[in-house]
Formats: sequence, C-alpha cells, structure tokens
Amino acid sequence: MARRLNQLRKSTLSTHEHLTCSSSILSSSSPRTPGKKAIKGDPIITGIRLRPFLDRESAIDDTPAVQIFETNVICTQNGRPQIFKFTNCFDSSANNKNVYDGMIRSAVLASLQGYNTTVLAYGQTASGKSHSIFGSSNEEGILSLSIDHLITMNGNHHLKFELSFLEIYNEKVTDLLATPAVSTEPSTTKSSSFSKNARTHILNKFACNSTRTLEIREHPLLGPYVPDLKYIQVKTKEDFQNVLNLGNQQRSVASTNANQRSSRSHAIFSVKISRNDVPQSTAKRLLFESNSTSNGKNSSLSNANNKKSVKQQALDELEEQSVRLNFVDLAGSEKSQQFHGSKGKNDRFAESVHINQSLSTLRNVIDALSRQQHHIPYRDSSLTYLLKNSLGGDAKTYMLATISPSSTVIDETINTLRYAGLTAI
Repeated sequence: MARRLNQLRKSTLSTHEHLTCSSSILSSSSPRTPGKKAIKGDPIITGIRLRPFLDRESAIDDTPAVQIFETNVICTQNGRPQIFKFTNCFDSSANNKNVYDGMIRSAVLASLQGYNTTVLAYGQTASGKSHSIFGSSNEEGILSLSIDHLITMNGNHHLKFELSFLEIYNEKVTDLLATPAVSTEPSTTKSSSFSKNARTHILNKFACNSTRTLEIREHPLLGPYVPDLKYIQVKTKEDFQNVLNLGNQQRSVASTNANQRSSRSHAIFSVKISRNDVPQSTAKRLLFESNSTSNGKNSSLSNANNKKSVKQQALDELEEQSVRLNFVDLAGSEKSQQFHGSKGKNDRFAESVHINQSLSTLRNVIDALSRQQHHIPYRDSSLTYLLKNSLGGDAKTYMLATISPSSTVIDETINTLRYAGLTAI
C-alpha cells in the first residue's frame, strides 16, 4: 500500500494545486501517513438521497412521509416520527451534480491520492440508485461526472484509465463487456451521437470472445480478482460513454410492480488508475523474456519458467501500484407479492433470495469490521468477496442510500435508513 501511495503521488504532482484547492472537501477522508497500516478501515462515509415523488405515487398520496432538514431524516409512520441523523443528506430538490459536489468528489480525489475507493448505491427497488450512478438522457450520473473530473485532472496524460464492467447475477459473475449486443434499432439515449469509429473499435476488441461467465480467484498479494475480465483504456469522455452504453445493454433487468426496468443484479463499474511512465527497472523485467528468446531456442525448461516468473513479478508489481475506483449499483429487493404473474413471480423470487443474501452478507461484513472482529465473512457472497480490498484496511468506502418519500413503502425506507446507519461506523 505504501508503494502505491508513493508512486501515485509522484505521478500526480502536477495536480497538487487542484488537490490543495479541494482540501476542504477531503476533510472527512484525509490520507494517512504512507506505510502506516490501519487495523480497522476508515469509517464508511454515508449519505442519504431522497428522490422526488413518481407520478404513480403522487396519484395515490402526494403527502411526503419522509422529509429532510439539514442533516436529519424524519420518517412519519402511523403518525409517529422517527429521526435519523447523517453527515450527508440530499433532499428531493438535489440533482446528481449536487450529490457529486457534496459527497462523491472527495472519493475521486481520494483515488488520485492512491487509495482503492468504492462508491456503493444502496436502496430498495425504484428508489433512484441506478439514476444516481448512471444518470439518464437528461442528466449525467455521478459516474460520468467522476470520469470527466479524472480526465480533466489528467491534463498532461501522466495517468492511464482502464474500465471494466461486471455484474453479479444469482451469485454468478458476468463480464458485461465480453459479448456486447449490437442493436439494429436507433438508440434514444445520448449514445446515439457517439462516433461509429469509436463504437466499432470497442466491438472489435470483443468479437473473438464467446465466454461471459467468470470465476473469482484470489492472488496471494493482490487479493480477490476476476481472471480474463476485460479492461478498456479510455482517453476521452466519448470513449467512456461508449463502454458504459455497451455494458448497460447486457445488464439483467426485469419488470416488477415497483419498477419497469428493475436491476436484478449488482453491477460493479471499475476505473483502474495507473501510471503511463513505467519505472525503468520494471520495464527491463517485462522485456526480459522477449530479449532472451531472441538469442536462441536452446534454453532449458527451468530457464523458461524463471523468465516467466520474472515477467510475472513485474506485472504483479505494476498491478499492485494501480488504484481502483469502483462504482457499485446494488440490486434492490422487493416483497414477493410485488412481482408480475406466476412465472414472473417465481423468477423474481429466486433472484430476490440471492439479492437479499448478498446484501445481508454485506451488512454482516460491515458489522464485523465495526466490531473489529478477527473473522470477516467476505467469502459468504460474491459481492463482498470481490469488494474485500475496498471495505477494510487502507481503502475508502462511500455509501449513497437512496429513499422514496412515499408512505406506501415507508417500511422499506426505514429499513434502508437503519442499514445505512450501521455503515456510518
């Protein structure tokens, strides 16, 4: 971790003035002394976002059961108010830019300082999680705003940004960029204006890949990872939007009473940040194998294994120095009676079982970290296993909990607030 902090800070000297100007934003997540290992991770920075009424909700009752006053969230159930207090609260008038400036910008700056950083969007179905992360055709999401910030800060191109996009559906990991679907219908989103050359370039990268479901493995030094997960380097915001659009086409969604396009999977969009200038010593080791094989084919098997080991060590060193900024759109669960039809009910209920189990495991992991327990149940779900390096130790974690103002879902809203209150350790 100390090496990653030192290397990335050296490569971000040109952005020092930007970081200094943003010091007030980083007050809740200032970096620790390099090399100082924390037994317990930094407190999870939690925020609450109250979305506006939907048309179908206001047609039933437009009196809000949830209100936000400064840092207090007041829920009224059966005439009795309950008050929850959080550091970051955004009422129904806030847009994605307000949420980004008030909370998420510090996560982006933390990643530029060398910390693995994760932003979690948690809440019930149709509470505004996906809209907050990915936005819409009318409003940019906090993910797009973060990418724009990263590209702007990287004016001298000393950093490299690589994107991956996966989903966890029924505990199975799927690469959303492996086999993109090419639609013949005109798109109604912003992606319709993207250049055909950029889209074709990305499609060609995956044309020969027919396998999407992947396994999770653990590296002895780097921790859990997904072998063969595709990473696409981006240099412009247009490149990013193309990757995001291609991945979103593959997400597992279904129609329920609460949401016509309910996300039935956990989606993890990762930005891997690394240096463009590879250290000379590392570059020599990366070229060791190719230079040696050019001298002849009489080398023994043991020498070949040794060369592979040297190259792999160099690759691991580069991977260790990279930083990941993750955006996680957690799936929202619903009550079983909210599902459409008998067949849809069975399918959605089976999905809901996996969703609830993984969210419960996430809560257990956070609770175990807050209690500084020796055993942390990361392996109990694919979600927490993949996020192992982002929930404890030297990581920065942000949770944005989204809630509805409607009285018809006040029980789920209170459960969300209690869950979010647990994370604010």
